[in-house]
Amino acid sequence: MEFMDFIKSLSRKIDSFTGKEVGIDNINNLERPAYFIQVIDYKKEFFANHKEKIHVGIDIVYIPENDENNKAEIYNALDKLNDMFDVKGNKILQIKDRFLTLKNENMKTVDGLGHYIFDLDLFDVYGGIPKQDIANGLKLKFKNKTGE
Repeated sequence: MEFMDFIKSLSRKIDSFTGKEVGIDNINNLERPAYFIQVIDYKKEFFANHKEKIHVGIDIVYIPENDENNKAEIYNALDKLNDMFDVKGNKILQIKDRFLTLKNENMKTVDGLGHYIFDLDLFDVYGGIPKQDIANGLKLKFKNKTGE
């Protein structure tokens, strides 16, 4: 799984659920109201046998229509984001063929912007996994009925 897989899945989900513009590059170029996806942490830890642990910290920023008197609008948008991830009582984001559980969800306002923050953790496979023929080189000896 690659970095942009997280961003693409998330932006598609927000766009289809809210119908609002979703940005990832320049927060100042968005038409209000809008959402901005900010990756605040991205780590890959490599293990043996072509396995890696991936950690992604994400902050979805809600930019309200007006600069002032917008607390109700912001918290309404954050509640909608929270509901968007709900799948049978769990907070889930689908990325490709994987269903990842959101961890450490947090909602807050800072400087007139809404923030929906969460983490994703997963194990993935990287590189080409060499095929092994388990029976290759295996020598079996069978005993006959007489024990030889």
